[in-house]
Amino acid sequence: MKNKSLSVTMIMEEDIRELIEEWKKIPQWLKTHLATKFPAHRYEGELTFADDCLIFRGYDIKERRDCRLEIPFDSIEDIYLGFSDSLTSGVDLAFGMGGPTPVVIRFRFEDHPIAAFINFGSDRYIPHISVNNRLMYEKLDCMVNKRKGISKRNTRQPVAV
Repeated sequence: MKNKSLSVTMIMEEDIRELIEEWKKIPQWLKTHLATKFPAHRYEGELTFADDCLIFRGYDIKERRDCRLEIPFDSIEDIYLGFSDSLTSGVDLAFGMGGPTPVVIRFRFEDHPIAAFINFGSDRYIPHISVNNRLMYEKLDCMVNKRKGISKRNTRQPVAV
């Protein structure tokens, strides 16, 4: 996986809260015409797996500028498939988008907790993104836990047969 770039879209938790507030200001009759059929996102670009970090290079569609973000593996606190209090599956449905369950990377940046919601895939076909998200979650989770010396096999509870 090292040094491989993948097409992604991404949104931060703070952007979601702002998006929800702005959405409330749009008249309902206009909202019915705005369904994009693509998950909420602010950034479009590529995520590269380097030796010690993830590197996002892309475009901030809100600020209309190029951007770059490095997420060192040792700053990552959690990786999971899911939503949060800010981004729920219902929020995307409220925007008329619906969509896949994103990969969430919770990390620290300059001593602040950050949550990035990432969808993997260059096409806009939701089933492809869902499969890509699951595969990339498994790879990321394995990479980060391996660096931290955590083996998922050792942390699972026994299954009663």
